[in-house]
Amino acid sequence: MFLNGLKLSNQAFPVTLERMPQLLIFEDTGYQNLLPLTATRPSFLLRMGFGTVASRIQSLFAEPPSYFYCRTNLHHVVQASFPDSTLNHVPKGGAVLLLNGRVWPDKDLVHRLMLLDTTKPSLLVSDGQVVALLLQDADLLDRAEQFLNRMASATEWIQAFRHMSIVQEVENVHWINHLWDVIALNPMALATSFDSWQDKGLIKGKLGSSVSITQESQVYVGQQSVIEDFVYIDSQSGPVCIGDHVYIQSHTRLQGPLYIGDHTHVLGGKLSRSSIGPWCKVAGEITDTIFAGYANKAHEGFIGHSYMGEWVNLGASTTVSNLKNTYGDISILTPEMQGSTGQMFLGAILGDHVKTGIGTRLNTGTVVGTGASIWGSSVHPKWIPYFAFGQGPDYDRYNLQKFLDVCDKVLARRNQVLSTQDHHILQSLWADSLDKNPIC
Repeated sequence: MFLNGLKLSNQAFPVTLERMPQLLIFEDTGYQNLLPLTATRPSFLLRMGFGTVASRIQSLFAEPPSYFYCRTNLHHVVQASFPDSTLNHVPKGGAVLLLNGRVWPDKDLVHRLMLLDTTKPSLLVSDGQVVALLLQDADLLDRAEQFLNRMASATEWIQAFRHMSIVQEVENVHWINHLWDVIALNPMALATSFDSWQDKGLIKGKLGSSVSITQESQVYVGQQSVIEDFVYIDSQSGPVCIGDHVYIQSHTRLQGPLYIGDHTHVLGGKLSRSSIGPWCKVAGEITDTIFAGYANKAHEGFIGHSYMGEWVNLGASTTVSNLKNTYGDISILTPEMQGSTGQMFLGAILGDHVKTGIGTRLNTGTVVGTGASIWGSSVHPKWIPYFAFGQGPDYDRYNLQKFLDVCDKVLARRNQVLSTQDHHILQSLWADSLDKNPIC
């Protein structure tokens, strides 16, 4: 049902808001712990579930978010997804709800937001971080805009606004604080995404006569998608959602929860508990993994508990380890973070435009910076710098012009063009990569 601007199916709430405030999604300093994934996109455009954090928020609100705050060099990335949005501006003349873009919102959180008094300032916090802030006064909104412009810390926000706001401590918030949180939260994100899906149980595409589906009510197949004979779709453990224009080759097993984005080709193998973005080509065994989009893993090889950025290409038999022989906690080593993740299962995290050669092997907790091109049969170190080039552990630095030439060729295969803004981002990352030395 629709209740004062919020769209929540089969939910009833005792308090009615007179007017839904303007919604603003903001990026905070926490994006730094999510590098290299956030080197080329704001934190709220990380892929999870059936889309991104921002599209999840859009699905819960009748009116899409029209205001965003993020790093200025990423404005074009936001506008590609939300073309009618206003960037880095706080509206005045009414209540504004500022929502942290590192929070995956569930219906309990939205329920709490609905119960806020839109005539009084409110501050929602969790684990010392700002979840949301509801403001009405123009002076307070001006102050919030100043904080957003300089990306103030959570401590600064809380100290500045707690004395003038109704403060609420929120429990069980789905925070994206670390790289591995995106992966760990994704099965939940897949299930909650399907909960609000309008077309459960609909098969709009073309299925071969020998396709087998378990629990069809938890399956969706989009328009003009083709699923060949001898494909098995198992939704007993979670929903399976297949987008439009998807091609699933014979002898593929799809096990939920699972999302396969528009125009993606699945070329055999087993896929489970994963989000595969649009325009990908995947094969082999993939579990608990996110492909952001426009990525290729068209051959055999295991990928588990991993995140693949956009325009990644994995050579044949590239394999990722996601479990230590000791079954112990997996550590991570990046310029931003060193130490235990507390995770038993964690594979590799690859930034955008990463390429691997045939037979590449990546250890548990490996992080690969944007633009790296690696190959060789030996196991690579756990941190591979931005624009690394070679077999390691002592990598060369990818020649910038050669890297950009490859980007142009790769994007042209998907009828895409590397924008001027993307050129600038990649050039800046390449220049900055001199300071991002390997940690071995």
